[in-house]
Amino acid sequence: VLIGVYYWLVACVLIPSAGMKSEEWQSRQVWAARVGAFMVLWCLWGSTLVSPGVIPKGWNGSNQEPVDKELSWCRPCQDWKPVRTHHCRRCGCCVPRFDHHCDWIDNCVGQANHKYFA
Repeated sequence: VLIGVYYWLVACVLIPSAGMKSEEWQSRQVWAARVGAFMVLWCLWGSTLVSPGVIPKGWNGSNQEPVDKELSWCRPCQDWKPVRTHHCRRCGCCVPRFDHHCDWIDNCVGQANHKYFA
């Protein structure tokens, strides 16, 4: 969605009015900068405040489909974890679809907040 808004902003607002040097052009630039700043702050806040999705202690996978019964053992947590889940040493928890722990947002990037980070 954000990429589409940015594409529309550039293709439909900024490029057609690039030849203008009037107040209208300046107001379009200010408007575009505000929308761009809003999109950046939205992604920053979303990736910082949304939990990456943490596997709770004592999770046993009983509510999973029979196909997803492949479990692995997490040594630091001393508990079972589902497939494609990795342990974050900084946060001390298992995160599904763990990408990395980002120092800029001081949060893990996982299944639940990856759309804001990307």
